[in-house]
Amino acid sequence: ENNMTKKAIPNEVEEVFGGDCVEETENNTALASSVQATAIDVRESFGGMVDKDVLIVPRAKVMQFTSPEVAQDGNLRPGMIIESVGNRPLSDRFVPIKCEHTYMMFNPASDQPGHVEGVEESKLLWKTADPTPEQRAMCRFGADGSKPLGIESIDFLCLFEGESLPCWLSFQKTNLTAGKKLYTQLWASSLRGVPMYGNKFSIKTRLVNTNPQRKYYEVMTQYVGTCTEEEYNIAKQFQKLSNSEPTVE
Repeated sequence: ENNMTKKAIPNEVEEVFGGDCVEETENNTALASSVQATAIDVRESFGGMVDKDVLIVPRAKVMQFTSPEVAQDGNLRPGMIIESVGNRPLSDRFVPIKCEHTYMMFNPASDQPGHVEGVEESKLLWKTADPTPEQRAMCRFGADGSKPLGIESIDFLCLFEGESLPCWLSFQKTNLTAGKKLYTQLWASSLRGVPMYGNKFSIKTRLVNTNPQRKYYEVMTQYVGTCTEEEYNIAKQFQKLSNSEPTVE
């Protein structure tokens, strides 16, 4: 697949996530030597092993007018998309790796419906990928437009251009429709035999200004074509190893 040979090399992905070695491309022996040296450096620098329990998989976060990162860093502004570990702006191009669809509910404030006495406010009450009809209903807007008690979330593990690690990109609440559109496009692509990580998308934010006091940015994505062979191979490896991911922030 993609002109891959059977030779395997250790690399940063294997060192961090464990699992099988990444296969080496036929015309990439120079890169292989460089990556192998980096793997040795990792072992030495971290005392012979990398503690996966300490690692954090970052999230792609949209900066809003109320985001604390904007107030703390003069280089950030509303509408930017940053990664949550280093608070650095992300590229506007990404390759999706895998998707998760979940439903969850956090304990609301004591004066809100659904509050559970004796449980700390904002504490996760439940999270599931197989919701009951009642849980599903709790995560949907009411017929009158009332906000749901729970949250429906479509999460994509994505490899953004220029990043060493993938980020989780979540679509919830007002962004949920955009997540469903991305999901549908990837499903259609799979019918043509193209895996999720064979596609590349652009991402941007749009200001929603229906009320000056409540304006915010929402996310939009657009298909831009197939990814490069290098991106394909890296994303495929992360997809294989994602079952043993470290903590997600």
